[in-house]
Amino acid sequence: RAHARERFLLPQEWARLRPILARHPHKIAAFVSFLLLEGPRLSEARKMQRAQVDLIQGFWHKTVTKNGRRQLLALSSRSCELLASLPNHGPYFFPGETPDVPWSRTAVRYHWKKIRREAGIADVQIRDLRRTTATWLSMNQENLVTIKDILHHSSLSTTQIYARADQTATRAALTRHADRMFPPSP
Repeated sequence: RAHARERFLLPQEWARLRPILARHPHKIAAFVSFLLLEGPRLSEARKMQRAQVDLIQGFWHKTVTKNGRRQLLALSSRSCELLASLPNHGPYFFPGETPDVPWSRTAVRYHWKKIRREAGIADVQIRDLRRTTATWLSMNQENLVTIKDILHHSSLSTTQIYARADQTATRAALTRHADRMFPPSP
């Protein structure tokens, strides 16, 4: 039986990845950064069109999503700045070889493979960046309903998977247990 992937970037891995991204072409660094900031699916980010995004109000009107429903997603001001910094050539924020087609999945994966090798995170796949966003939001006590809305999950039970990474309560319980078993010296 295949196990679900649970890999996400750890804070120390992000610390190594960030300066490496800065050395790559702006389009590549912006794409990876956008995936981490907003948590979209790879295909949604690749195909994101300028006509769907309001950079002034900070909204992304996704017309088609994985579950077939429209989604209105609020964008962070950092994401809006990032998208505004990209050259405006054609309908896509991340164009392919020609401005009228989106960036190919193959090209994205090619660049990500180089970046992850440089950062020493060869086992982190590009799709793990969405999981990273959700996990970090959960670990920082963001509301699960909000995370569900960001990821556009149809069910809260799907989103609760990311709450498992928050080990704060587990660590606190084990610390209390250890203090009972081995009381601190007076």
